[in-house]
Amino acid sequence: MWTDLLSWLDASPMRFSIVAWVAFASAIAAGAGMYLQPGVRRWWKHPALFAVLSLFSIIAFRWPMIMDNRELQDPDESQMMSGASKLVQDPYYWKSVDGDTRGPVNDLPLLAIAGIFGRIDYTGVRLLSGLLAWVCVLCAWIAFSHLFGSALARLLVLPLLAVHAFSDFWNFVQCSTEHMTDALVAVASVLLLTAWGSQKRLPSVARLSLAGFALGLAPFAKLQGAPIAAWIALFAGAQILASKDLTQKLKVRGLAAFLGGILAVYALVVLWVARGGAWGEFYESYILENLRYAGARWFSWKDTPAKLYELCAMAPGSQPFLVWAGALSLFGLLALPTFRPAHRRAAGFAVGMVIAAAFSTMAPGRMFPHYLQLIFFPMGLLSGIVVGAALSATRRGAPFPLVLQNTVPAAIVACFLVLGLVPQVVWRSQEAQPSLGRFRETHGALNRTAVATAVLRYARAGESMGIWGWGPKYWVETGLVQATRDGETSRQTDLSLSRNRYRARFMADLMESRPPVFIDAAAAGNSKALIREESGYETFGELFDYVRLHYHQVAEIEGARIFVRNDRLSASISKSVMVP
Repeated sequence: MWTDLLSWLDASPMRFSIVAWVAFASAIAAGAGMYLQPGVRRWWKHPALFAVLSLFSIIAFRWPMIMDNRELQDPDESQMMSGASKLVQDPYYWKSVDGDTRGPVNDLPLLAIAGIFGRIDYTGVRLLSGLLAWVCVLCAWIAFSHLFGSALARLLVLPLLAVHAFSDFWNFVQCSTEHMTDALVAVASVLLLTAWGSQKRLPSVARLSLAGFALGLAPFAKLQGAPIAAWIALFAGAQILASKDLTQKLKVRGLAAFLGGILAVYALVVLWVARGGAWGEFYESYILENLRYAGARWFSWKDTPAKLYELCAMAPGSQPFLVWAGALSLFGLLALPTFRPAHRRAAGFAVGMVIAAAFSTMAPGRMFPHYLQLIFFPMGLLSGIVVGAALSATRRGAPFPLVLQNTVPAAIVACFLVLGLVPQVVWRSQEAQPSLGRFRETHGALNRTAVATAVLRYARAGESMGIWGWGPKYWVETGLVQATRDGETSRQTDLSLSRNRYRARFMADLMESRPPVFIDAAAAGNSKALIREESGYETFGELFDYVRLHYHQVAEIEGARIFVRNDRLSASISKSVMVP
């Protein structure tokens, strides 16, 4: 049934485009209907329906790339997948897997995909990225409902929903290292914002504890997101201590719960790293290398604002959201003195988070568009809070003539929808679909390149394979696992002072695992292909000698040189001779 339906949609871009637009229009209708008739109960106003329509809107616009079960242009997604597959065999991160700038919280959720689908493939992880985007939308919606009521909340969340649904840029659709950080930040934010629901006490210490736990996890998804988590933690701590409505006992209790959630994560990480005996690797590979990465900037700090705007222009769909939502927020903040105290605190929280997110995005000093995802939730939260607070101020008897007291709120809502939605709708309606779908051809099967097909003549799924260069898709396509903890070998080929250390580690891992197949993918066809003469395996003398002694080259396909261990090659030859 599903195969037939998807094949029918795939036969015409117009069909799946219509389905996607109908889903998004239905979400808008459910939101507008709730706002225009807040007291009237109808089945189509049910919160679950709006939540489902929001998820369906995100998936519907992305589905051609979700079902295109192959690596897109960036191999980072494949690295996460191959890292997760390695963790099935050895669950100790930094001992078995080094994620470079990403941490274990990005890889571990992918194990659930293996449990559901029986393997980790591109369709599964792209569904996960859509779900994480949906989590951000739901968190903003819940926060707005708490601050301004359920009727208005659905309208306020629409621009954030639109950017996640419309942004079918491959850098956003594929599961990147920012998705989990975004979701954790969103969860922590909504837990903290809803924790101040009572005038006399914290409604739930459990929310503060869970918020702290989510914030504690964020740096272990991507250390680049630590400034955002730090701002949220500082703001939460300050609000607990400065609250005049709380007794000293309640302040201590609330702060202990919040910090306890954070410290629980660090305690678990300490035990995990200690159990794997990977203290040195954790410190050197994750802490120091992330700092070195951020220090090797491509542009100066004074050029950062211009580069941020340029980065928005590089990522289709981000500019119509970030520029207009930012402008709307700045204009709305002019009314800050009229906001309620709780709304002023929420607005200040969101402003600080936007600044922290912009800093995190540009701190590495690199023009990678997927970094922009760190700003989406904070900006969507800020614009919604500012507009919601402004509407609340007008309803409390702001100094407008009686004839304008109904007109001004309507004008604010109209301005919000025009600036928050119209630029995005116009952009998306004019943007060509980046992927026309391949489902009729592939039926969603995992793509297998000629390199993977050749490798599987000599190795079986579950065995290990060594790769030099940037070719993690070969692990995914073959079902083989990383022979070394490195998903790529940029640290072994750059000119940093740490190069010899990472080369020695690569050799130690390779000699311990003795993979039946080794690939030199330095010059293989992908977005990060290198020049063989400068980065091929022969530029690393010890590796070259080891491969020459223990392996034999059997093929060169699409720039990838395939080597088979001598004893495995002899066994394969003997087996082929025995077959009549």
